[in-house]
Amino acid sequence: MISSKFHSMSNIYLLVLLFTLITRLVFIIYFPTGGGDWIIYSTVAENILSGCGVSLSSIGSGECEPHFGGNQGPGYPVFVFLSWLIGGHEDVYIRVFQLFFYISSLLYLVRAIKIYTSSRKVALWVGIILALSPLGVAWPRYLQTETLVISGTLWVFSELLLSLHQKKFRTIPIAISLIFTTFIRLDAVLLVAPVVTTLFIIHRPVDAFKKGLLMAIVFSLPWSAWLTRNYVVGMDSILPSQMALPQNAKAPDGYLKWCKTWTTLEYQRPGSQWPITRFVYDKIVIDNNIYATNEEKIKVKKLIEDLKKYTGKPFPRDIDNEFLIIANERINNNLVDYYLIKPIHRIWSLWTNIYGSYGWPTELPGYVSHQERLEVSRGNILQKVSFALKYPIVASGKIIVNLWKIALYLLFIMVLFKVVNTHKKTILYPIVLLVVNFIVARSLFSGYANFVETRYTIAVIPIMEILVIMFYLRMEYIKPVQELNNKENIS
Repeated sequence: MISSKFHSMSNIYLLVLLFTLITRLVFIIYFPTGGGDWIIYSTVAENILSGCGVSLSSIGSGECEPHFGGNQGPGYPVFVFLSWLIGGHEDVYIRVFQLFFYISSLLYLVRAIKIYTSSRKVALWVGIILALSPLGVAWPRYLQTETLVISGTLWVFSELLLSLHQKKFRTIPIAISLIFTTFIRLDAVLLVAPVVTTLFIIHRPVDAFKKGLLMAIVFSLPWSAWLTRNYVVGMDSILPSQMALPQNAKAPDGYLKWCKTWTTLEYQRPGSQWPITRFVYDKIVIDNNIYATNEEKIKVKKLIEDLKKYTGKPFPRDIDNEFLIIANERINNNLVDYYLIKPIHRIWSLWTNIYGSYGWPTELPGYVSHQERLEVSRGNILQKVSFALKYPIVASGKIIVNLWKIALYLLFIMVLFKVVNTHKKTILYPIVLLVVNFIVARSLFSGYANFVETRYTIAVIPIMEILVIMFYLRMEYIKPVQELNNKENIS
């Protein structure tokens, strides 16, 4: 057994470090890529570097129009700027520092697992499995927020484990970790769900409220400062819209609302919405199967044809208003579909999509249209096999990640039933509560906000893996949590 050869924590840290470096450097060295939002982050970072501040104005234009920081908080562009400042103006330094943050967070998690379980073996295997997981190894190759969000999530979760162990909520460290993660990506605020759960596991309601209020105050200080800045510089909105547009253009809310009336699959959003971010309306692809009526189909096709005339310019208000009318009419005709059925479909798609790459360089070639991808995803097994044979490398990567994902889901469900039925008085039960609350928060947000891409689950995946590893690795370490159930001695 590996664990028998690595008794000291220093050796465990070293082994986890090596596994993490080897797996991720392969992707960083041989398959580097920017990703879809890189143009936004790099533009803001370049403006910061040139003294223009947080701005999405064209580089070198001298306009320096203040911006929120892209379609997220300013955290990632600032991170890119600092990477360039420290290492040099090369993208490789961004990937190196991303990897450094991930490794630091993973090693911190390994330490927290050791403290919480009192088992070096558990800590070792949590570190190794997360280092090797096909669902996580490829993200550092991207110049995107994903690696830092995963890192921040591991950091937050580590603090929660330490809080459970100490039977005392670590207010300041948790607040700082939440600040970091939410400035990188706004939807990281969903981590509040397991954080609040931890508060009420450890403390009585009154004490939980006091500590939660203190954490909220600390958390709100930098965010209040940033939002105040946005107000002072005269931005139209102190919060970012769903998408960052050139020229600080206003997002087409009517069009996006109409898209939300039918979007349930990952391949539907890139074709219909991503061209909006570059004013390339001639690239818009609308799924042929989404129209509620033939009348709607005729109206939309005409509007899209009119919209193409504005390629290179902001989305025209009059056309956006027409889409808003169509959207509202569709919603009013079927409220249940919009507010219940479609969100359920999105949640199902979010967790079961078999075409997600999880960052692997196994995406279909660009010449394969979104419509073709949708037709294959809806097709029968023979169509799927035929498509896989046509793109064997793509298929092999997706087979690897899906086999791992299916195994993880099945094991996770089994663990939930087992812990709830027979292990409520063990240290596993609080972890189950944290993970389930995080999954529910993630699912509801994605379902109602229309975020169906697989990448929105990546922060939850390692937490699910941790629980499965903790349960199946060694049953004898599962000890009671008497102190957690006895709150009389907890301040």
